[in-house]
Amino acid sequence: MLLKSSLVLALLPSLITAWSVRNVIAEGGEPVLDKRNSTSATSGCDEGLCPDNSAAVDFLAGLGGWRLRVNDCGECLSFPTEDANGACVDFASCGGRPQTVCVDRGDGIHGRMHRIWKDANVKKCYRVEKRSKELTCGTGVDGFWTDVFFYSQMEETGCNW
Repeated sequence: MLLKSSLVLALLPSLITAWSVRNVIAEGGEPVLDKRNSTSATSGCDEGLCPDNSAAVDFLAGLGGWRLRVNDCGECLSFPTEDANGACVDFASCGGRPQTVCVDRGDGIHGRMHRIWKDANVKKCYRVEKRSKELTCGTGVDGFWTDVFFYSQMEETGCNW
């Protein structure tokens, strides 16, 4: 038993550091970076900075607002947005690779997304679809939300916007 307790105490500083880095909230639209490759589906109350289910991008609603989340090169960025209908963000990742990602949630169920890699002049477009999941911890931080929903890319489509 002593060996297990010693191991937990030895790991505790890294566990605390990982949790606090992952849960930083951005202010003023600045992105938050999470260098962990946490791409599995998360519980409804711990959404983190990475898109769900190994997606490259998703647009998340609930738990206090809207966020555009991007996973690129194993680095996750989260951009708070004020517009519930969609957002466009310009950013650099993967050592400074400039990109633009735009999400338009369309009719509220089906929407669209495009991603531009500016260094290679490549634009890809996708159909996005609304997904939802119930919170696993009761109500959300505002006492109102009982679930969160997100728009995640489903398939590549022709670029018409």
